[in-house]
Amino acid sequence: MTLLISMLEDYNEAQFPLVIHYNEKMLQLFSDDQPSWMKGVNELLLKHGAILFRGFPVSCVDAFESFVSASSGSGSWMEYPDEKATPRSSVKNKIMTSTEYHAQGAIYLHNECCHRKSWPQQLYFCCHQPAREGGATPVAAIRGVTNAVEQDLGELFRQRGARYLRNYGGHYGANLCYSFGTEDPEAIESYCEAAGLNWQWMGKGQLRTIAEFPAYRLHPQTREALWFNNIAFYHRTTIEPRFARLLAQVPSEDLAFASYFGDGEPIADNIIHQLRVAYDRYTTRFIWQTGDVLLVDNMLCAHARDPYKGPRTTWVAMAKEIHS
Repeated sequence: MTLLISMLEDYNEAQFPLVIHYNEKMLQLFSDDQPSWMKGVNELLLKHGAILFRGFPVSCVDAFESFVSASSGSGSWMEYPDEKATPRSSVKNKIMTSTEYHAQGAIYLHNECCHRKSWPQQLYFCCHQPAREGGATPVAAIRGVTNAVEQDLGELFRQRGARYLRNYGGHYGANLCYSFGTEDPEAIESYCEAAGLNWQWMGKGQLRTIAEFPAYRLHPQTREALWFNNIAFYHRTTIEPRFARLLAQVPSEDLAFASYFGDGEPIADNIIHQLRVAYDRYTTRFIWQTGDVLLVDNMLCAHARDPYKGPRTTWVAMAKEIHS
């Protein structure tokens, strides 16, 4: 048993996310014995998949930065990678804002960067300003989702995998320069080649990429085969109803992103519905408080965002990049 676990009162092995409330003993451990702090945090994270730290003194960005370095290691930071899909703003160094998507919209459950060859194992979310209403960050326990999917769809997706189509530029795609950090075609093509992407220029400043990946990936520590993909997130049935009506006549291949079986065959809506039922079954919400820090193992926990009212500011940090 690590020192950190011994400090937890009424520890619940099944809690998701695990909630750790601040006390003076923890602050002393954090300040005086960071290796023990880090060991305890990582042991608990692998067990629970997500940890909510509440009441810790991390309401300013400098304190949040120190918290991330102490919990994951100062050399573990990861920059927000290319193939960017949604706008974010830089806060300090490698700390960013969470996705700057309009307040009335919801962002569906997903594992960060699972459409790429590399992704962060750990994600930190810090609540600088909670919304007046709504704005939760729902989290889904991927071990549970994996078991639920396995019952009826596991063999299907193990055999067929996933294909992701992305469009940049044009009417619906993300800004090309923002997504790749350049508009130079040769530089973008070199990136696509290294990232294992097939690409096609659809016109000036308009790019289409296609990537094929397994629906399951192995966790680097536990060696579990986990449901880790953007199949439901990228499917057109995830589009908000008010936008779906406007885009009803637009082919899936012309949207900003789309998901298919690995051979390119469309995935039926009823299959996506089954996936959503699995996610919903293992999803939970909590109400943000100022200074809360949510740490998730990105392979063990999917995250989302609810609509909200009033100003809302959440900072994000990525750590421990995994390469497939």
